[in-house]
Amino acid sequence: MGSSVRLLFWLSVLIVAAALALFAISNGETVALGFWPAPYLVEAPLYAAVLVALLVGFLLGEFAAWLAAGRWRREARRRARRIASLEAELLATQAQLAPAAPLALPTTPPSTGIAARTAS
Repeated sequence: MGSSVRLLFWLSVLIVAAALALFAISNGETVALGFWPAPYLVEAPLYAAVLVALLVGFLLGEFAAWLAAGRWRREARRRARRIASLEAELLATQAQLAPAAPLALPTTPPSTGIAARTAS
């Protein structure tokens, strides 16, 4: 199953790369980009402007998702500390109970009475 998933992953990567290459070939015209408060223009190919805008949007979205997940990460850390504390408490309790109640093993096997009947 792992190899089929890997094959599917690389096939999808190849399709996306081909689509991006076709997009770049089809949109090679130069555009002038102005950044509002700055008084200058930047000339760049259209595909580069679009792909950079997509990359910036993706990174901003990932940053927003990371910030939103902070509460869940904090809760996971709190629960991990609680689990470690409870495990330590369990080990301490088991260590206290172990010497207090040792199991007595019989030294001789119990008699069934069969051997006594055959000897007589």
